[in-house]
Amino acid sequence: CGTGFCGSFLKKSLSAHPHLDSFAQNLHLTGIDLVPAMLEEAGKKNAFDELIQVNLKADVSYGEDGSFDLMVSSGCFYPGHLGPDVLPNILRKLKPDGAFVFTVRQQMFETEEEDFLRFISESNC
Repeated sequence: CGTGFCGSFLKKSLSAHPHLDSFAQNLHLTGIDLVPAMLEEAGKKNAFDELIQVNLKADVSYGEDGSFDLMVSSGCFYPGHLGPDVLPNILRKLKPDGAFVFTVRQQMFETEEEDFLRFISESNC
């Protein structure tokens, strides 16, 4: 969740849209990050219902498998941070009809495109 900007924007945007307001009212927004200071900063935005410290490279104990409708990742996939190898730890948490929306820095995607596509394919997404 980093500083919480993306989660805060998502919640505000959904609440402001007349056709999505009821969806926003029933939204349970969970923020995850490895760094406690980031979780603390995100908590100041009052956008999340739950904040969890997670190492996506090793920890899959957050949430139950198949429990998330939507997962959003912005600014996490770049060299020296997270790579495509964490996708199985993320995608297994999605419901069968869930969606994962994420950004990847162009440099990383160009060098690791095959791995991203392989991990997504193997996860049946």
